[in-house]
Amino acid sequence: MTRNEFERVWKEYPEKKGKEAAWRSIRWQIKNVEDLADLFKAIENYKKDMVFQRKAFPGLRWKHGSTFFGPNQYWRDFIDYESPDAHKPNKEYKKQTDPVDKEMIPKEDLQNLITSFNSKLKGF
Repeated sequence: MTRNEFERVWKEYPEKKGKEAAWRSIRWQIKNVEDLADLFKAIENYKKDMVFQRKAFPGLRWKHGSTFFGPNQYWRDFIDYESPDAHKPNKEYKKQTDPVDKEMIPKEDLQNLITSFNSKLKGF
């Protein structure tokens, strides 16, 4: 990896901390054009994941650049990563599989389950 390539990568990464440490680590990890493409893909996937994660955890912080690109190669975890947001089931799927859905359990069966459960509780 050349310094110019690194500068392009650094421009895309959101947390601008630890630049020189990131450069010292990442320059040995990127050996060819495919690795560089994977790195850009990992950054984009990490950004998408953070947007998703911050919906639940608003105070979640970005990894410093020196950590993301560092010797542990954290960025490689995001090459083929898909955000859980991409796997939301549609409403029709939920309706068909939700066991509590009134359409799934007939009222008389539900009443029998409740009666049976209550009678077992009396023994305790």
